[in-house]
Amino acid sequence: MPTIALSFYNHDDGEVDDDGKVDDDGEVVAAGSGGLSVCFGVDIGPNNNVFACSQTTNQIIQYDGITGDFIGIYASVPSPYDLTFSPDGTLFVATYYDGNIYKFASDGSPLGQFNDINISPARGIDIGTDGDVYVACWDDHAGFIAGAYRFDGITGELKESLPQPSAIFCCVNGEPTLGACCTNNQASCVMSTQTDCEYFGGNFQGYSVECVDVSCQTSCLGDVTGDGQVDVSDILVIIAVWGACP
Repeated sequence: MPTIALSFYNHDDGEVDDDGKVDDDGEVVAAGSGGLSVCFGVDIGPNNNVFACSQTTNQIIQYDGITGDFIGIYASVPSPYDLTFSPDGTLFVATYYDGNIYKFASDGSPLGQFNDINISPARGIDIGTDGDVYVACWDDHAGFIAGAYRFDGITGELKESLPQPSAIFCCVNGEPTLGACCTNNQASCVMSTQTDCEYFGGNFQGYSVECVDVSCQTSCLGDVTGDGQVDVSDILVIIAVWGACP
């Protein structure tokens, strides 16, 4: 279980400052730029631009990460409070009034509701190193207790709740988690981080997924050259490097 930090600070003047918090000074995005109104949540996207929640206009607004200039409306979400990006660029947005979490693909296209149950009023959101999604709930409402809620990062199923009064923002920390990685030619499976797996051309199967639980199917075992067939060219590559390994 990662360490979960819940903060109890809020601000509503619609400015975004240079340390990624909502504040009164050092602003990167000017108050009201692009229609920004009541901004609590902000994050840096995979393209290094700034993405901010505009709660009263029901929008996620994108700004240039260096100049702070308004780029455009990235998504429409009912009463967005906070947002976070997963390692693959998927955007998760927690909404205050309906307590839902909405997903958007890395190109901004909507993927629908993520969580299996709502936790109104949802506030802060973060993704843990275990790949799960953690959401802060402000107060007791409709049977839910204030604190942090943990959802399965793949299915959106509620895993557990961690009571804490008046939770607002949520930050998750912990040791990196390994997962199953099918190697480049899909011939075997190793446990690795997602970054290492993808760097070496593997197919990452998910955080905390064990190799015994996956089947790495190769489309063409023995295809050394990767041309879709096993022939003399594959043999020649092997012969060319024949001998003792260095």
